[in-house]
Amino acid sequence: MEEKKQLPDGVIVPLPTPLLRFDKIDFEGLGNQIERLIEAGVAGISILGHTGEERCLDYEVRKSMISETCRIVDGRIPVLISISDTSFNESYVLACYANVCRATAMVFSPPYYQTTGQAELIEYYDELLKVIPLPILLYNIESAANIKIEPSTIRQLIANDKIVGLKDSSADIIYMKRVAESIKAEKPDFKLYCGKEEVLFETMMLGGNGGFAGGANIFPKFYIKIYEAIKQNDLNTCKELQSILMEINKTIFSIGHYHSSYLKGIKCALNLMSVVKDDYMAPPFHKFNEPERFKVHEGLHNVKQKLAAYGIE
Repeated sequence: MEEKKQLPDGVIVPLPTPLLRFDKIDFEGLGNQIERLIEAGVAGISILGHTGEERCLDYEVRKSMISETCRIVDGRIPVLISISDTSFNESYVLACYANVCRATAMVFSPPYYQTTGQAELIEYYDELLKVIPLPILLYNIESAANIKIEPSTIRQLIANDKIVGLKDSSADIIYMKRVAESIKAEKPDFKLYCGKEEVLFETMMLGGNGGFAGGANIFPKFYIKIYEAIKQNDLNTCKELQSILMEINKTIFSIGHYHSSYLKGIKCALNLMSVVKDDYMAPPFHKFNEPERFKVHEGLHNVKQKLAAYGIE
């Protein structure tokens, strides 16, 4: 595999799709966000996943997001593209388009809505691997796909060198331990990432390579510092920073009674920080109202004060 296609260790940031309306991307805001993340030193970015509202966007908007992201990045950091879909052909088409745009790898969860069995899942991935031109990062997100990618299934799939790692968003440390013990010993270069930043420490203690951190959209240097403290086995700093991470989760990401509070919080924060023009959410979701926006503003202020004590902007 070419070096440029290798997946990185560290903090990978799942980008929200900055929208002006349901069919129009804020390209200026996208550029602003990508440049600040690269300047901060993130290991890579991913687009069109859960944080990117992929399932709410039409295919032309998804293609525009792929082409513009790859154009802006211009090879400076890895770009991972989610191609998860209920349609085999649409996943294939997006993968081919991403390859033309010089993306690094695909992120692919099991097809959602229709629940598959493990044997069907293996067959599906095998068929996809025959035609997909780029490496694939498996994505275990049972809450959306209605199926867990069992460690035994992963063991069978890694016989194909196009399967290069796993992103797990279950926050199930026992599951991660089973994957690490059964896969890493056999295939040391297999990448293992958490999809929930709250368990980044635990994932790396199991031999993981890093994590996808949505909060790094707002505070990229903070999440990089957590990763570096874990790598250096600086347990005191890890403990202190973990408390701030949980405060971000409890304030900015937990406002209101929405399943989408996490994403609303990210988009609202980036808008309040003047990174993007709007915090528009693709239907059926909607952005925060003014009282909720004020809570995000307060959360940002409080977290920034605490980060200043560590010299983090």
